[in-house]
Amino acid sequence: MNEPLDLKDVTISSDPSLLDTAAILRFLHDSYWANKRSRSKILDSLKGSVLL
Repeated sequence: MNEPLDLKDVTISSDPSLLDTAAILRFLHDSYWANKRSRSKILDSLKGSVLL
């Protein structure tokens, strides 16, 4: 089971280099709505995301 999220550990930024891709992949793999998406599809979608 995962530990609860501590907001002291959260950084909000528009810098894509700060993304924790391992955590994003783990979160999506554990979700019911994205658990069948491939790693490459998720990474491609991150590259194509628009940051405001």
